[in-house]
Amino acid sequence: MRYIALKYKPELYPITEPELCGTVDFSMDTFVGEVYKHHIAIVYAVFFSDYYAPPADQAAAAAAYMGAMAKWGKTFLKKGKYVLGDKLSIADFKVWSPHPPPPLPPHPYLTPTITPSPSPPPSL
Repeated sequence: MRYIALKYKPELYPITEPELCGTVDFSMDTFVGEVYKHHIAIVYAVFFSDYYAPPADQAAAAAAYMGAMAKWGKTFLKKGKYVLGDKLSIADFKVWSPHPPPPLPPHPYLTPTITPSPSPPPSL
């Protein structure tokens, strides 16, 4: 994402302004490290039930996901509706996604890391 922004839309990744660039980087890295694991537990179990089992305690998993999102939002959306206030950046595209990425196609060297669910996940 950084490469594409630098090549085609540099205003979305302000490398000439180190503080803003650092905010973009830190917000994306924090999202991946702190929020996305909770996203996977909830969203992937719904969309990719062949690969991901639903969490044993869905209420706790949903609360953890919402808590991580709220903490991320309180930390990085202080200045406005985007990470950089009113200025859109690649961090906003990293966090907002209309749907999860597609799963990898079956391959003999790739195996799911989570046991597939034997039945569809219950509705939330």
